[in-house]
Amino acid sequence: MEQVGASCPSQPAAYASLFGTFQFRTADHNEIAITNRRARALLGILCLAGNEAIERDFLSKLLWPGRFEAHARASLRQCLLDLGKLLAPHGPEILNVSRNSVALRPGAVQTDLAALEGALANGDCIAAIERIDAIGTKSILDQMDFGPAFKQWLAQRSGDAERRLRAAVEAGIATLNRAGDHETSARLREAWTARRLEAAPAPPAAA
Repeated sequence: MEQVGASCPSQPAAYASLFGTFQFRTADHNEIAITNRRARALLGILCLAGNEAIERDFLSKLLWPGRFEAHARASLRQCLLDLGKLLAPHGPEILNVSRNSVALRPGAVQTDLAALEGALANGDCIAAIERIDAIGTKSILDQMDFGPAFKQWLAQRSGDAERRLRAAVEAGIATLNRAGDHETSARLREAWTARRLEAAPAPPAAA
């Protein structure tokens, strides 16, 4: 996997909800219906990966397990063509497809996960609390299942995201307490605790 370096558009072309059932929306927040479940999963994988490019061979094995490699690669190629046609009217710069890898163009899609992490990183704890409350106990890319390899990848990525969020929340609480804003600190802790008490625990970090 590799990082894609490119200039970011000033406004995202689309928005994605990673927590719970995956949803993809236009810049004016109208949902884009993706009926093909593998195309929807492919887009969800790319949104969770952020600006990271994922190798096409890896994607084909992840979404078409058990198929011959040539058949899986052909299925991925067709899926990318169909997805590109579907997304083209809403933002032609959303996908960055190369010979060997696939990624989202940096800044093209804003996810609920990235928005929450951004609010915490910027010290906007009120917005972070609202986002945590909205997410509730939903898990990332819920109800997606394409076999053991997909489950393993998703468990690792979800666990990484939950650990980053936990660290950012703890840092936010500490900053608020140092500033004497104990009310907001308590609200942030309560929101995060409510999520963690009811949601499944984050999987252990990969070795």
